[in-house]
Amino acid sequence: MTNKVLSLFLFTVPLFTYVFAQEDTLIYDEVTGNYIIQYLRENPQTGQRDSLVQVIFVPATKIDPSVKAMVIFHADSNIYVYHYEIENGANSQQNLIVFRIQFGQRVEVAEKSTQNWVGRRRRGFEEESFNRIWSWYGNQGLQPTWRKDGFALGSIEIPGIGKAYFQGTAPTPIYVHGLPPHELNRRIAALRIFPANHVGRRTIVPVAPLGPFVAIYFLDTLLSYTRQSAALGWLGRDRDDDCDDDERPDDGVVRNIQNRLQKARRELVRGDSVKARRELVKLVRKVDRLQRRGERVMTSEAYALLKYNTEYLIERLPERRRR
Repeated sequence: MTNKVLSLFLFTVPLFTYVFAQEDTLIYDEVTGNYIIQYLRENPQTGQRDSLVQVIFVPATKIDPSVKAMVIFHADSNIYVYHYEIENGANSQQNLIVFRIQFGQRVEVAEKSTQNWVGRRRRGFEEESFNRIWSWYGNQGLQPTWRKDGFALGSIEIPGIGKAYFQGTAPTPIYVHGLPPHELNRRIAALRIFPANHVGRRTIVPVAPLGPFVAIYFLDTLLSYTRQSAALGWLGRDRDDDCDDDERPDDGVVRNIQNRLQKARRELVRGDSVKARRELVKLVRKVDRLQRRGERVMTSEAYALLKYNTEYLIERLPERRRR
């Protein structure tokens, strides 16, 4: 059996063995994907640490999850509703039992999930940035190849790119002979503290825009979302068959969207918000057309990012050219 051992700094790429005392070790088994905890326990008769104990820690990451996100804006309440569908991949070795979404600041449950899943705001994580997590817990979870929708959050915050986190079913280590020594136990605990012991995936989440609002900076964010959407497979790189007069089909969807945003940016640099607005309105119309062509061209994730963020920017541009 080939063993790799745990790094002091990386949870997912073990590099070497912890050695705390003569036999206190934490070893990653590359074959099984488990951690082998080994330590000497104290003999109650002699007070000496002379009895070797071995415990197996099974990570809750033996899953291959995916998430599909769709956002619907409700103008009457000014609320964006984020809908999620999750799937446990065929290569998973565990049932998928926990689904978590990281959000900006304020969210509320928009709809109740279907039977056997409970959602609640997750608090108590050590890092401040992870205090804003909404978690759903499944009673039996999802077996490999199973999928589930019905997860939804409402927020006044606009769509951005964030993380979804997943956990599979895994047994809790049982220390029948007493806990490991302190330093070893501390390292074991680090394997379980969020976001360790989770599988992460990119998705669409509510994001609070950075303030104060600066139109050019926000437009740069839109350009970044376009690049990331292409990299994540949310925007097709094929020929663009929904071109405006100043676009070329052979340039493709991604480049034509980027060119439109760059034109709007140049107008903003010149101080002409009227012309910038015209470019952005063209982009919204184009995004609507592309969305109707299906997921191969533009997924619901790319649609949410480009449509709602562009509209957010348009609403905040001056109506007249700055003099």
